[in-house]
Amino acid sequence: MATAMPGLMSHSMLPVPWAEPTDISIAVLFLGSDEARYVTGVTFPVDAGACMK
Repeated sequence: MATAMPGLMSHSMLPVPWAEPTDISIAVLFLGSDEARYVTGVTFPVDAGACMK
């Protein structure tokens, strides 16, 4: 795994190799909360900036 880390980290804008399951869960909880009541019909990527590269 250590040898793959530099390659994995080059795929995102943030200095992390991948998004953690906790990060995905937090986004899902946010979208299901009252705080996201005005969020409609948008893409909500939780990918550490991978779609920006």
